[in-house]
Amino acid sequence: MRVATFNIEGASHTGSWQSRAKKSAHMVLSRHVDVIGFQEMQTPQRDYFKHHLHGYDNYPTGQSDAGHRIENSIFWNTSEYQLIGSGIQKAPRLEYFCGQDLDAPWVELQDKQTGQKFFVLNTHDPAYAPGPNNCSTAGGTGSPAYGRYIDAKRHVAFMRSLPKNVPVVYTGDFNGGYTKEPNGNATAYQDKNKYLGYCVMVGSGVVRDAYDVYKNRSYQCPNPKPAADVTYGGGDGIDHVYLTPGIQVDGWVRTAVGEHRDGSDHPMQAFDISIPASFR
Repeated sequence: MRVATFNIEGASHTGSWQSRAKKSAHMVLSRHVDVIGFQEMQTPQRDYFKHHLHGYDNYPTGQSDAGHRIENSIFWNTSEYQLIGSGIQKAPRLEYFCGQDLDAPWVELQDKQTGQKFFVLNTHDPAYAPGPNNCSTAGGTGSPAYGRYIDAKRHVAFMRSLPKNVPVVYTGDFNGGYTKEPNGNATAYQDKNKYLGYCVMVGSGVVRDAYDVYKNRSYQCPNPKPAADVTYGGGDGIDHVYLTPGIQVDGWVRTAVGEHRDGSDHPMQAFDISIPASFR
């Protein structure tokens, strides 16, 4: 199947969200994405995608965006997969921008043809926020870098609570790359590789990074991308798909960023994965 993560840039961020949404939806359909975790999918965008991604269902449902839950919606192709379970990571609460609560949705899907079950989890972890409302306080405990570190530990704990025989696909804008963060307002957590979400997630052994699997490269901390594969804002990739070890990755597609390209300030990162029969 083709799984993807896509931060589509919230509707409130620009006045041109309808034209952007049209381009973003086209990317999903034209790239034949089967399962996708969105970030910044604000309510009007979710409603637009529900009407224009024909043949897809979504979670969460309803109109409440408490904990940014709608913004972190998961969509899947209903001709291939059926929903058998869903929920929100709530205990303990995850961090969002400047300490806001975050609802990170999850679904359990089943392949209609093979019967294979798998979990899809989706998140949007805290971003660095310069300016007068910057919450990157000295010492790290109020910083987005600290929030990302705590979230990564909670992601790992939640995955460990899931049934061991059901593989996991974890999508998200994790707001952290493969190396320590380069901006100058470094806190204790922002300046050490071991606190990177990537290092916490993959270092746990619970998941592997899909890009690592595709490139057939071993985990190391830090683990910088080749310059040719840089995907976002001159950084080293903050949009990730994490996978239970043993899931194979046979292809990788990323979209060109821009309002007149993929409709967003992030690329859509899509991976062609195969879940071995040994999981069934």
